[in-house]
Amino acid sequence: MADNYFGAMLINVSSMELSIVNLKTGAQTERVKSNVAIGENIYNHEEIDFETVAEAAEALRGFLQIIKDYGVTNYKLWGSQALSTAPNAEFIRDQIFVRTGLSINWLSLGEESFVRNEAIALKFDGYHHLVKKHAAIIGLNSGSATLSFFAHDNLVSSHNMKLGPVRIKEVLQSLRATAPNPVDVLDDYINSKVDDFYRFLPEQLQTANNQVILIGAAPLNNYFIPEDDISYTLPLKQFNEFSREVIGASDQYLMERLHLTEENVELVLPEVLLIQNS
Repeated sequence: MADNYFGAMLINVSSMELSIVNLKTGAQTERVKSNVAIGENIYNHEEIDFETVAEAAEALRGFLQIIKDYGVTNYKLWGSQALSTAPNAEFIRDQIFVRTGLSINWLSLGEESFVRNEAIALKFDGYHHLVKKHAAIIGLNSGSATLSFFAHDNLVSSHNMKLGPVRIKEVLQSLRATAPNPVDVLDDYINSKVDDFYRFLPEQLQTANNQVILIGAAPLNNYFIPEDDISYTLPLKQFNEFSREVIGASDQYLMERLHLTEENVELVLPEVLLIQNS
């Protein structure tokens, strides 16, 4: 029976996750998340310290116990592309192996994008209807954003920008110490990066009315998507109203308004600005 299940573990910059999946039905039997933020400082080119790696190893041992409790014998650990760029990434891999017996398989940006897009195709009922016309998928991870454009059932163009929410958060913290209008400066910065990408798009895609599928914006997804659903259709007008409310709001207000933890609230403004400019 246990052979029908697979344990997938992912360690990324801001969290770690375990999913136990029924391979016959594709249903997720168990999902566990740890908020160990192993690499949030890598965008400042800082090494990940020994204590943080030890915390990550402890969380992984907890995942392994859950896997054992389910009787699952087939499991694997992946590491995000962003984490693989840490100055001491090989040290992380070695320490995780020594402490848990698990080998980290580093994902490339292309693999991350492929897995995201395939998950949407499998799980989102409206996917095939959208890509028959024009659709854009914005896939976010901590350090980058991938924009994929579809038309007439085909992937037409895809591009990755080093503009993930955690990376933008670091830029915003720096701007707040130096710029009189940090949000305006950051907005212009993001817009310039996105404009560079759009210049290389076919002209028909630049003017097409795209339906946008967003994946990876955890704080926003957790707020908008109903508890028992996997997606929510957000009208542009509602998103624009939400954006105006978020920009300039205090962290305390957003924590109460969006039911967020202190760790997640700092990602809301970067995500909103990134989506707004995309």
